Amino acid sequence: VAVMQFAKAGAYPVRLVFYERGGGAGLELFAAQGRFRRFDGSKFRLVGDVANGGLEVQTTVGAGGGNSSLQTDIIDQMHEQHSAFYSRIPFNVADPEQLESLTLKLKYDDGFVAFLNGVEVARDKAPSNVAWNSNATGIHGALQWESFAITTFMSELKSGSNLLAVQVLNAGADDADVFLDASLSEYKVEEKANHYFAEATPGELNAEGSLAFVADTKFDQDRGFYTSPFDLTIETSTEFALIRYTLDGTEPSPTNGRTFGDPVTINQTTTVRARAFREGYEPSNTDTQTYIFLEDVIQQASNGRAPEGWPAQWGSNTVDYGMDPEVVNHPDYRDTIIEDMQTIPSYSIVMDLDDMFGSSNGIYANPSRDGRQWERPCSVELIYPDGEDGFQINAGIRVRGGFSRSTNNPKHALRLFFRNEYGEPKLNYPVFGEDAA
Repeated sequence: VAVMQFAKAGAYPVRLVFYERGGGAGLELFAAQGRFRRFDGSKFRLVGDVANGGLEVQTTVGAGGGNSSLQTDIIDQMHEQHSAFYSRIPFNVADPEQLESLTLKLKYDDGFVAFLNGVEVARDKAPSNVAWNSNATGIHGALQWESFAITTFMSELKSGSNLLAVQVLNAGADDADVFLDASLSEYKVEEKANHYFAEATPGELNAEGSLAFVADTKFDQDRGFYTSPFDLTIETSTEFALIRYTLDGTEPSPTNGRTFGDPVTINQTTTVRARAFREGYEPSNTDTQTYIFLEDVIQQASNGRAPEGWPAQWGSNTVDYGMDPEVVNHPDYRDTIIEDMQTIPSYSIVMDLDDMFGSSNGIYANPSRDGRQWERPCSVELIYPDGEDGFQINAGIRVRGGFSRSTNNPKHALRLFFRNEYGEPKLNYPVFGEDAA
């Protein structure tokens, strides 16, 4: 059993891979710093494999196990003979007057008493009167760092050589494991301003925070059906914020998309996604607007070939994206087809194309895969032709189960998930009408 601590504070999504081959089995643990809703092989690294570019971690030991944290093995001197040992750690301090705080961090099994230059500064699971052979008063696993504030003892520090001494107490001489890892740290408050923190770090230093939140982006043209080109303006009320936008379904970021400046001309069916950023601030959420030009829609992929950038196959199925010209141009339909396509509302699902159709990552190209690891982020819009208010919400999307998952089925049913990680945890909209049961 082990607990790992990454070198830098933050959020670390992980992926554990189990594999069996030739009668043996193994595990590989990957992680990446940041926020990812799916595994990205270009960002995730093997945990601990520093020599090959992996993530550096500190590991601890639990009951019955050991790992690279062990520097000195004293089992032969301890087991069945002694229930306690002393550790002396010399260190130097140039000028104690310059220190602002002092924290003792320990991983220990099972109890301890710590001394700074001979003065007791902290203890846990130790009897009131500690002897050289005392037992710990309880069981404590060395699974994670624990911090003890000893700033009130800074006056015991001297310029030059100092000594941290720790008496470690085991539950008994017959206990099979005992452990100590110790460090002294100074924490400084570098900035006095209030911050918002995305991740809680109880007992530890705060992770990187944000001064405030960037206001939502606003589009001067709402989603819907259009027949004439227009210029689109995107704004945010946050001063000095930078607006980034995309036209390919991907989420905007400081490194992905375009910086909004002059109005964007919309003259064909287009999906626009925008997000606003400011240094030191939490960025806005991603807003999505779909503009539909039906004259485009009835002519799309009329030659039967996949549009540029789109796959010609979903798994083993050859795809026909286009409107059939024989229907579009048929005398019975050609004069009314635009009106016909506005008799029902439209749903617009906007997402990274690779998340939907990519051969190795796309949910549509791999319909038999299931679970959270095969859920992808997306935007969903309900658009009414008559201008009635629909909705837009960020969600997760998967292929629905049942026969829909068959690779022989050319069309797969989809399922939406509303979660806090995407935005709203529920869709609050009367999809089936105000009077639906």
